[in-house]
Amino acid sequence: MAEDFLRVRNGVDESIDVKISESRKNDVIANKHVLIKIIEVLLLCGRQNIPIRGHLPERTSDDDILTEHLNSSKREKYTSPDIQNEIINIMGD
Repeated sequence: MAEDFLRVRNGVDESIDVKISESRKNDVIANKHVLIKIIEVLLLCGRQNIPIRGHLPERTSDDDILTEHLNSSKREKYTSPDIQNEIINIMGD
């Protein structure tokens, strides 16, 4: 343990807070990308009068980040009707 402290202190190794913030930074970037794509789809549906309800196969093959997000077991996918309605209300304001 003391050796780890000395390695961080002498700049040989990164501290744990730096390592954690770097891993979260990638998550934040991916979540922003996904949210932007969902907003773009909601805007398109609104402009074209396409209903948002229903279930159609996702067509995300050209977007690896979005495909990975929608196929993951994450709970927060931003695709529930409540979240979509909230996003639509925010866009309307």
